[in-house]
Amino acid sequence: MRVVDAVAQWFETVGIRQYFGYAGGAVWPLLDGLVDKPAIVGIQAKHESHAAHMADVYYRTTGTVAPVIVTKGPGLMNAMGGLASMMHDSSATVLIVGVGSTHFLGKAGMQELYYHGFDDVVALTRPVTKGAWLCARPDQVVDVLNTALKAATSGRPGPTVVAIPYDVQLAEVEGDIEHVKRRSGTSRIRPDGALVERVAELVTSA
Repeated sequence: MRVVDAVAQWFETVGIRQYFGYAGGAVWPLLDGLVDKPAIVGIQAKHESHAAHMADVYYRTTGTVAPVIVTKGPGLMNAMGGLASMMHDSSATVLIVGVGSTHFLGKAGMQELYYHGFDDVVALTRPVTKGAWLCARPDQVVDVLNTALKAATSGRPGPTVVAIPYDVQLAEVEGDIEHVKRRSGTSRIRPDGALVERVAELVTSA
């Protein structure tokens, strides 16, 4: 199957029911793969920043992750403010960004962020996320998505970023999609019980 079909199957396997984003040339294959999963509802925002904030609110209200899908260059840059907000407020998402084909990386193609090397998207987003990865090979994608989801939802929640080049999206990949329970963290940030009791005592006696 194509990598994008594996990604759509991964969405289904890990229990994703909703995703947000904004269409663009570098993510057409991803969106095509999700067309055959009508139970997974996709909502196109009016702007990439809106998509990130929508995923933020979705996580805060449901406790589950809704991925964000954006295209390369300005698509990702428009979502940066939303990612930073989620990082500071402990809200989780996995942002999937489509980037140019691997043979263009580092060659400053149209709307590309790769001016100094192959990992500029990773370097750009790392300060405002819990982790960022570039999938250079088809067989990496599902494993990286599992890693990104686990990082986003383990410990203190926060956003993560997975960049998938256009040619990798369309490449063929083999194997089964690993079940979510083997990879994905489910812990949520919790207060210390003794401290909560002490606070209650102080409030009561105030």
